[in-house]
Amino acid sequence: MQDYEYFRIPEDIVVVGIENGENFQHIRAQKYLFEGMKVLFVSRYPQSKDLCNWLKIIPNRYIHFGDIDLAGISIFFRLLRWYILQMGYF
Repeated sequence: MQDYEYFRIPEDIVVVGIENGENFQHIRAQKYLFEGMKVLFVSRYPQSKDLCNWLKIIPNRYIHFGDIDLAGISIFFRLLRWYILQMGYF
């Protein structure tokens, strides 16, 4: 993400972090999961901390739509846990 320090979105948009390219390919089939929400789908690839840093400075809600496998759980705990614990909704 270029210039994440200055990139802002309206506060009513929910940021949805997609961990897996396959989920992007099938997002239309999964749209029922996000009914009634204005969403922005994001990916943390290429692997940098820009997305995590951006999430720390915006007020928007965040939903992590990650893989349920050991690698996905590891990514969540290593990179996104701080944001979820501070700003996320359960």
